[in-house]
Amino acid sequence: MKRRAYWRAVAERAIKTAAQVAVLTIGGDVVNAFDLEWENILGLSLGGALLSVLTSLASSELGGDSGPSIGGQELLAPELTPGARRADPGPPGAPY
Repeated sequence: MKRRAYWRAVAERAIKTAAQVAVLTIGGDVVNAFDLEWENILGLSLGGALLSVLTSLASSELGGDSGPSIGGQELLAPELTPGARRADPGPPGAPY
């Protein structure tokens, strides 16, 4: 949970949730952007993002330190210090 990759995954989930809440709040109708209640949309979106972060934190406690998901579906690659090499380089063309 202290790794940078973990927090990037948590932030990505929170941003996606905020965008989904904003779209849900605005609705599918054709609207005039000047008529929207932006304070409500922003407040609900930030609330959704906060819930997403809290869910990721709780999930990492249940699923171990593999990532922000309960079942370990999202496995994060181990971070290497600059100049370090992987013990197992994996197949040719592996991303890390």
